[in-house]
Amino acid sequence: MTTNLHYAIRRSPENPKVLSWALQAQAKLNERLSPFRDRLSLAAVSAAPERPMLGFPFVRIAPARIGPYAIPDLFQDRSPVHTPNAVAVGATKVRDLFSAHVVAAFLRSVSKAYPECVLELRDESGQFVLPLGIVIRSGGRLELNAEVLNAERAKVLEATGDPQAAAPFLWAEAQALNGQVLSDSPATEIMEAPEVKELDLDPEVFEQATVGNIASFFVERVIADTAPVAN
Repeated sequence: MTTNLHYAIRRSPENPKVLSWALQAQAKLNERLSPFRDRLSLAAVSAAPERPMLGFPFVRIAPARIGPYAIPDLFQDRSPVHTPNAVAVGATKVRDLFSAHVVAAFLRSVSKAYPECVLELRDESGQFVLPLGIVIRSGGRLELNAEVLNAERAKVLEATGDPQAAAPFLWAEAQALNGQVLSDSPATEIMEAPEVKELDLDPEVFEQATVGNIASFFVERVIADTAPVAN
């Protein structure tokens, strides 16, 4: 897996303490990640408050696939994606499933610390975020970002004129509605990852866990002592 993950914290409801806590947690995670992993890069948006949305490049670095389906490359124009009312944005190039799940677990940790905020995660390749975009809210709940999925489906249908081209998007929507929005695999695949070895987990844990489970445990342990920021 090699893909770009884009993420954001929306401006509403505006609470500067959310970003303060998130940046503390992010710094701790970046310190603990192995040198070969790209760092999380969440940062405050410097645009004026009245600016309705933030655009940043939606650069594809790998062929798009949604589940078993290949998606035509219709992004030569490298159109920006938009996050309405973003207070902070970031992007991380991930090269494996564990790195991708660390990003997702970090965003969920922000949501759990501040359930009133809304976050977004987008994956331009569809390798990790099956429906290409999700919304994270209410203490870590992952939801389909139908706006993102529908926009990409419309773009493909318009370019190909083939109704069958909608198949991968229908598949992804069905997966998301059934609660499967992120790719995952058995945790035994990452037992030798440096970050995982430092956790010193019982080998039996890996027999029942997934990569996502281990990544979440790693993130929780690293940021456990992050100083709370009162609302």
